[in-house]
Amino acid sequence: MGSYVQGNLTNGEEVIVEAKVSWLSQLKFLLFGIIALIVAIAFFGSNNTVVALVALVIAILFFASPYINVISTELVMTNKRVLGKFGFISRETCDIRLDKIEGFSFSQGILERILGYGHIIVKGSGDNTTPFPCIADPLNTNKKLNEKLDEFREKAKSSN
Repeated sequence: MGSYVQGNLTNGEEVIVEAKVSWLSQLKFLLFGIIALIVAIAFFGSNNTVVALVALVIAILFFASPYINVISTELVMTNKRVLGKFGFISRETCDIRLDKIEGFSFSQGILERILGYGHIIVKGSGDNTTPFPCIADPLNTNKKLNEKLDEFREKAKSSN
């Protein structure tokens, strides 16, 4: 669990479901990083050091990007609400009480389905929807989130 969620939990609040970003969703960055690294190595052997250094910096950025994407995306359901954050430099957050959530859904393209990741969409009351990108096993995660939401609703009904 990341620092945003950990820092925003209230007294008596427990994490019930935690979604993780899939490392496979970051493959494109790693592939471009490898290509840039090959270019850098090729140009270090010649007298074109500037091109080699630029390619090396680009490779480092492409290798750092997946790590940043994975550690900067958080999505959890607690016994009270759904908390989430994604983005590193610009940040988007989600903090919705369970009684204000209409449901969860997910979307997957063909490549995403093959690689086992997709986007979880949190649907709050009204037009409030927040998509969380690159979540591992979105079908199972979506199922768990909706099951826990149903349990919360049943518990709320029985206590009234």
